[in-house]
Amino acid sequence: MLSCTAGRRKIPRTHDLEELQRLCAEQEAMPELAALDLTELTAYGVELRYDTEFWPSQPTAGEAVALAERVRALMLAQIPPSARP
Repeated sequence: MLSCTAGRRKIPRTHDLEELQRLCAEQEAMPELAALDLTELTAYGVELRYDTEFWPSQPTAGEAVALAERVRALMLAQIPPSARP
């Protein structure tokens, strides 16, 4: 979701949400997005895909989902309604 809004620049394909956050900030000031700590989401995005032993606790997973939903809402707000999924 982060990479789809930076249409003026080629965005690399990556699991590094902090890097995507930085690239989005270069395109447009988004203080709410900049204030979020995406470090754990980056780790989850990689570990859940590639580490079969990784399984966060229910409260930790819930916090990660809430943060991911917040990021999604912020990014969707940047997309014109006619182009939203």
